[in-house]
Amino acid sequence: MNTMVDDELWSAIGDPVRRAVIDLLLAGTAGTATSLSERLPVTRQAVSKHLAVLDRAGLVHGAPAGRERHYRVDEAQLARAVAQLSAVGAAWDARLRRIKRLAEAIERERGRDRHRDERAGTDNRTGTDNRTGTDNRTGMDTGTGTGNGTDHHDQGE
Repeated sequence: MNTMVDDELWSAIGDPVRRAVIDLLLAGTAGTATSLSERLPVTRQAVSKHLAVLDRAGLVHGAPAGRERHYRVDEAQLARAVAQLSAVGAAWDARLRRIKRLAEAIERERGRDRHRDERAGTDNRTGTDNRTGTDNRTGMDTGTGTGNGTDHHDQGE
């Protein structure tokens, strides 16, 4: 795969107006910048520039016809682009499946940790011993009325 050619190909396909030009050319037999501009929300000059980009990428080819050029889609090059897109999509699908499996494994591990902490009486998210109200990280009473510190209602007068 030639990276420079592929980058040019993907850049050409990446523009929505150029994709619309390809769609219009695929729907008909050939088109000129003038005929295409009548069916697009851009000027003839803009269509000409888009056609030049598509031509450089090999997606369309123009043949002179009087003062204009008639453009046709190069279906072999378009098929190559579609095949590349499918391959890229499949690779991303595989990556996303791996990410999902990793995320699910992490979530299962967290669930096991929570279950273990519940059995031990500790809230792992806050570090609080649920039986005594003590923050296991600092040893301080969390203000629940139990634990190592002085209860707030026993402060005296």
